[in-house]
Amino acid sequence: MDNFELLEQELSKYIVKIDDYAKTKSIGKGGYGKVDIAIDQKTGKKVAIKELFLTKLEGRQLKLYCRETRILAKCNSMFLLHLNGFSTTHPYIIVTDYIENGSLFDALHHKNGAPQLTPTNKTIIATGIAHGMMCLHKMGIMHRDLKSLNILLDQNLYPKICDFGISRFKNEDTVQTNQIGTPHWMAPELFESKEYNYKVDVHAFAIILWELLTEQTPFRGKNAMQIMTEVTRLGERPFIPKGTPTPLSDLMKLCWYQTPNERPNFQQIYKLFKEKKIMFAGTDEEAFSKFIQIIEIEEENSKREKLPDILEKVDHSEETIDDLIELIRKFKRETFDITLNNIVTRITPDKYQSFFTKVQNVLLKNPPFTVISKVIDACAQICAKDTKAVHEFVSADILQHIPLGEPDIFISFSLLCEYVIPLYPNILSVDQLRLIIGRNPLFMSKVVQLISSILLSDKGAKDKNEIINLLFQSIPTIIEKQDSGKSIKYLSNIFTTLNGSYLERYKDILSQLLKSGDIRRVNALYNCLHNTDDISPSEDLLIKHLENPDTMKAALLYLRETNSTLLSNNVVTMLFNLCINKYSAILAIANCCDNPETAKNVFQKLDLLISDKFDAIGAIHILTVLSERHGYAHQILQTKGIDQLFVRVLKDRRLQSISTIIQLIANSNVDNSIAVNLESNNFIKELINYATNEESQASQYAVVTCLDLLAGFNYTEDFKLAKSLSRTINDDNKVQLIYSSFLSKMPEGF
Repeated sequence: MDNFELLEQELSKYIVKIDDYAKTKSIGKGGYGKVDIAIDQKTGKKVAIKELFLTKLEGRQLKLYCRETRILAKCNSMFLLHLNGFSTTHPYIIVTDYIENGSLFDALHHKNGAPQLTPTNKTIIATGIAHGMMCLHKMGIMHRDLKSLNILLDQNLYPKICDFGISRFKNEDTVQTNQIGTPHWMAPELFESKEYNYKVDVHAFAIILWELLTEQTPFRGKNAMQIMTEVTRLGERPFIPKGTPTPLSDLMKLCWYQTPNERPNFQQIYKLFKEKKIMFAGTDEEAFSKFIQIIEIEEENSKREKLPDILEKVDHSEETIDDLIELIRKFKRETFDITLNNIVTRITPDKYQSFFTKVQNVLLKNPPFTVISKVIDACAQICAKDTKAVHEFVSADILQHIPLGEPDIFISFSLLCEYVIPLYPNILSVDQLRLIIGRNPLFMSKVVQLISSILLSDKGAKDKNEIINLLFQSIPTIIEKQDSGKSIKYLSNIFTTLNGSYLERYKDILSQLLKSGDIRRVNALYNCLHNTDDISPSEDLLIKHLENPDTMKAALLYLRETNSTLLSNNVVTMLFNLCINKYSAILAIANCCDNPETAKNVFQKLDLLISDKFDAIGAIHILTVLSERHGYAHQILQTKGIDQLFVRVLKDRRLQSISTIIQLIANSNVDNSIAVNLESNNFIKELINYATNEESQASQYAVVTCLDLLAGFNYTEDFKLAKSLSRTINDDNKVQLIYSSFLSKMPEGF
């Protein structure tokens, strides 16, 4: 029996013919096929039809066709694209729901007609993708090409994951020519042709989070070979902007971790979003809570569809709390989750002891870690009700039966500890803490937070010195983990609070690690050093690490993320030398220019900064900081050669950089000397040329404002070119008014 015969047997109810649909519009075309919007003539429903150009399906193409069809048919998640039908004869088509708002990629890049996304939309989209991928992985399916191009947005701006195996049609041929393609989302192990697993999708999800955060293209302008080199050999990832919420930043770093097994799974990721531990800044929490309720309702409906015979027999409203507690021992039942939820909702203090005794019995049977995690979650929710529940939990001696070294249950356990530790700070032994540190690399900051709650408890830690020594011994391990930034914050708080010799020893350990020859640990420490004021590298040490190719990247990252760092003239000189090949050095200089003395040292190198040896966009970035934060605008614009830098930026045609130039001019208190300096070397000519070819109202307004400002001080023949603007300026009163003001300053006969 061939693939098609099997498919026909399995999915007979989905078999359709192209004549069943009336096509209305073509929305994409590629090398393998096309996509049309169509109307199902039986139902009147609008659908999307992928039609292959192939007249015969065989080999790999047949395999991919069958793969996508089977996956779409299996998809019962609200975040996975649903199958409407497919054909087994030519023309080969796959019919799915039509998702009207296009791709997430289009929305993030503000394509015509694409929706504008709010922070709430972004949090919902990220959560939906995580939930959809969790469902996909539970079905044993890897996506392998997860990216913003393969996320569609429905009428509610909820995500729909699509493209599970067949060749990609849509507009991806066009996109590829713009250097946007699969490599931008690929995990390092895929580039290296290594064995890979579900964690490749987690890496891709991290890149999507970064896209949601920045609305930019990952690795913009780089080809597949450049991306491969950066991702695999250099461990490069897209730069996370300053000010990103720490939980979101930490999750991205965890998800794109170089080692696949150190990345979390989608069940863990979804849980973090569901519990509101991760959100985009500005998210409406009430709206997000309603979204989570919708997911939960959908999940319940899905369970009812799959298990009608079971659910008909289960009516929890008729059962007493004792009945429910008795049901805990049947943890293999598909209704186990529902049982636990009902217990948490209905339990009263007089039933705490009975519940925790049953929990202990369940744990003695060595159930799967997923069951243990659910049980611990329930314990945590009950312990959150009152202190009596905590006392009963401890009395039941449940802790000794929890496998503390298992990462899959640690998040649930750490939540439980938030209620138990304040009352029982000595419930965990030093050996148990050592096990927890050694076995939970993904959640090291949570581990350190737990130990912090023990050491800083009002009741006092019985084994305080032993626990502190354990922490000191573990610092090298802690800083090497992906969430080391949060960990070092907790460590600093612990030792600052304890003070005295503990704090001095802590600082000494960090200092010795930074001075050590262990490249891995030096880099790890730099990656989290911006989160603490306890130590900073000396000038000599910083220069040494900037000179060493093995530590340069980490040292630059530290300078990019550390606030108001004072950089000596020697360090500034070193960074300027690196700027020729390392854009991250430019970002480091710009960040450190917050410090007035650093800004002064940078300003002294203004001639080099505006020279053609320096990246023009990077130079504008640094000049903006010097101007806006330290008032150097007037001096900058009087500098010979500044007009040539501006011309280079104008030719690059990046709106943001050009707007920055115009803002710099507007903030400089323009006088005759500045006007004369800017009116040479074709700056005015390039400025007008830019506005003539730019239809954006904002761009035209900015350029005309700049021309009007300069025209008030000095006349140049290049102003005559501005006549062409009268044909291109949008019908906007504000722009027309300023343009009229500019014309009024021109001499007679202009």
